[in-house]
Amino acid sequence: TYKDGLPSSSIRIFAEDADGDVFIGTTAGVCFADRELKIQQVHNERLKEERVLKLESDQEGHIYGQTKSGLIFLIENRIVTKIYSSEELGVECIRQALYGHGRQQRLLRRLWRRRV
Repeated sequence: TYKDGLPSSSIRIFAEDADGDVFIGTTAGVCFADRELKIQQVHNERLKEERVLKLESDQEGHIYGQTKSGLIFLIENRIVTKIYSSEELGVECIRQALYGHGRQQRLLRRLWRRRV
């Protein structure tokens, strides 16, 4: 619950990174439970109070996420390293972000690293 350190008691989604940390998307941001199950905050002003709809991890253990308001973000080593709105990407709106698998995953990873 939020009394235990979660941004909100309303949990929407989970994803695990390469270190075994479990990221928790809530209706008021994102946090993670470390390997000792201690709740840690992911500090980012733009994600604070955002309703997290999607979290996915890639083969390298990076966490990709999306919020209800259309932000997409990347978490590497417990830190939000990239975060973008649709306007910043030059698109009308972001309704859904799919990470993909196999060949599609490699292509999307290259686009993330190059474009955003």
